[in-house]
Parts: sequence; C-alpha cells; structure tokens
Amino acid sequence: MVMADKSIPKIVILAPRRIKWYPKSGLAKFYRGLTTSLQESGYRAKLKFGPYRVPEANGNFFLTYHTIANRPDVLNIKGGYLLNYMLADQAGYSGWASVVDAEEDWANYEPEAAGPFATALRKRYVEQQFSKYHQHSKTDDSFDIPTGSVAVFLQCQDDTVMSLARHSTRDMVNAIIAQRGKRPVVIKRHPVCDSEEITQLLNEVVDPENGVYQSQENVHAITARADAVACVNSGAGFDSLLHGKKVLVFGVSDYRHAAFEITDLAQVGPALDAPNLSEAHINGYLYWYLNRHSLHVKSPTMGEDTIAKIRARMANTGGDPSNWAEFPPWENAAEIAAGKVAAE
Repeated sequence: MVMADKSIPKIVILAPRRIKWYPKSGLAKFYRGLTTSLQESGYRAKLKFGPYRVPEANGNFFLTYHTIANRPDVLNIKGGYLLNYMLADQAGYSGWASVVDAEEDWANYEPEAAGPFATALRKRYVEQQFSKYHQHSKTDDSFDIPTGSVAVFLQCQDDTVMSLARHSTRDMVNAIIAQRGKRPVVIKRHPVCDSEEITQLLNEVVDPENGVYQSQENVHAITARADAVACVNSGAGFDSLLHGKKVLVFGVSDYRHAAFEITDLAQVGPALDAPNLSEAHINGYLYWYLNRHSLHVKSPTMGEDTIAKIRARMANTGGDPSNWAEFPPWENAAEIAAGKVAAE
C-alpha cells in the first residue's frame, strides 16, 4: 500500500455534476483518471461533484472547474481548446488566466522541440480534423469559400468571456469590413447563437456583391482559405494558430502572445497588412501553452504533472518552467512530424 504524502494537503477535486450522468464522456474519464492517478501516487485525493464554485479556504487544496480564483489553495481546471487537453491555471480561464500576463515566461521553451510538436499537432487536429466539438457543416454548393479572406468567427453574446471584449461585435465587424482593403470577408455565426442583435447585424452587412459573405461551413474549411482570422477570444482563434494563420483578437485572450491584439479599432487595417508572426513564434507558443499550462488527459504522468502545478501554486511563484513535466500528444511526435508513422 502506498503511504500518503502529507507534504501536499488533501486534494479535493470538484467536478461538474453532469459527468455522473455521462460516465463515458471525455470529461468523466479525465476526472476519474486524475483522481486514480493521484491516489495511486500516494496523495490524498477526493472526487466530489457540485456547482461551479470555489469553497472557502479550510486547509485543503482545491481543483475547481470552470472557475476564476487567484488563491494559493486553488487550481482552476477547464476543458482546453483542443480535444484531450485540460487547462490547469492559477487564476482562471480565457482572458482571466494567469498566462495572459506571462510576458517573459512564455518564451522559455525548447525551440528544437517546438517545431516537431506543432507539426504533430497539425497532423492530428488540422489534417485529420480531430476536433473538440463535432463540426456541423452547412454546405451550399453555389457558394465557394473565397481564398485570401478575413474569416470572422462570432461568439454567443451571452458567453461569459464576451465580458472581456474591448469592442462591440458590431464595431468589430464594421471595422474589419471598412479596413479590409480588397480582401473578402467571411463571417461565421456561432452555431447556437440566437441573438436578434446578431441577426440584424448580419442582415445589414452581408453583401456578396461587396465581398462580404456568411458561411456556416466548419471552422477548419473556412480557416484553411483565409489569410487572417478575427474574433474576440474564441477557441476558433486558437484553432487558427494550428493552421499558422494570422489571428486578430478583439478582447482579452489567453493566446494573445501569438495573436495581434486590437485595442484600438484603427489598428485593424495595419494588422491585416502586417506580416504574420513567424512560424517559430507560433510554434513556440503552442508548445509552451499546451505543455506548461495544460494537462493531457492520456498522460501516464497526469498525477505527477498535477502535483507539479499544485506545488508551484502553493509556492505562489509560478514555478520553474524547466522543472515542469512535458507531455506531447504522442511520445513519437518527431516521427509523426516527419511522416514516418501515422498519428493515433
């Protein structure tokens, strides 16, 4: 029997209640795997179900779900942008995450590993269209997505992260259309958006004769033909980094270091005309974000990776990146990148 390691407090894992009803879901498998991994490694871990909240401090350490809490006894967990990744952050998620302010830390990565890692990611998530969500496509045979476009991915107006927008959706869309030059604009409405405001906006701006289109094709198809992608802070923007596209973010975003931040609408035209960030820059950020601030649900060392993040959180120092465990999607990432073996 493994003796309990009491250098770490009891770990209370607060999971969303819905996984009890969907035991085969990826989220349920993650929480069961995490709890088992911690327990088998000798840590006092307890899985509990409940609402999205942060308990009062009581001497335990909490892994809370879909929360925003910058406390030394809390690690915020949320589903990541990519399937099989979970964000594990000291402050929150999206624009509230600690990575937003990681000005110097993010560049501390291994350049020789970042390229093969990013290439392997693209082979799995782009070429094989391995997506976190099922992509519903509404294909119109009479409409070909134009190349060289600015793809605009709209978000649900009542989404919590929209509170981090620096500009209204209307102002964002109008600025892009006004400053796009000769580029076509392809707008995708969020599939579950039912906002009358967005309906009215689309009725006003969509004009194929003027090069402004609306498409409900899947994100990968639209992004593949675009020169640039624009959003507030959508996961579609992160996905676009896998395509190597220029991404304009109009709100506070946790992938802002690999994007063009639009804090003033007058920046739209210059950002569209500017060269994109280098491939090495984007690859480096993907490598750092997914290895340093995320957990891979199939990692054989998921428990150890979590403990490293807990120790860093308790120390309230951010941790030493060189000591944080690395787990790419596949151990043979370099071989996959070279096309020698297929991604699983």
